[in-house]
Amino acid sequence: SYTYNKRVNRLSTIQEHWMIRRAVDRGVSPERLARALSVDLSAIATKLHLLEGVCAEALHVLRDREFSPGVTKALRQMKPTRQIECAE
Repeated sequence: SYTYNKRVNRLSTIQEHWMIRRAVDRGVSPERLARALSVDLSAIATKLHLLEGVCAEALHVLRDREFSPGVTKALRQMKPTRQIECAE
């Protein structure tokens, strides 16, 4: 379940990406996810394609952090060595 509970830790941005990706891969439509999570369909689409173009080492550095989708947009424009530097 994806609901508020004060005893549960927040999801990192990458964990949220994988949760949404897994649901879509299992046959849940993005429209249904957007309706269930009370978010805009464009937010679901953004989170589905969040990690494309970012190197694995940079993702390893960011795996436990919350960050905005704009961070990965900026990282995509850099070469892998610079992505790692910026992620650190």
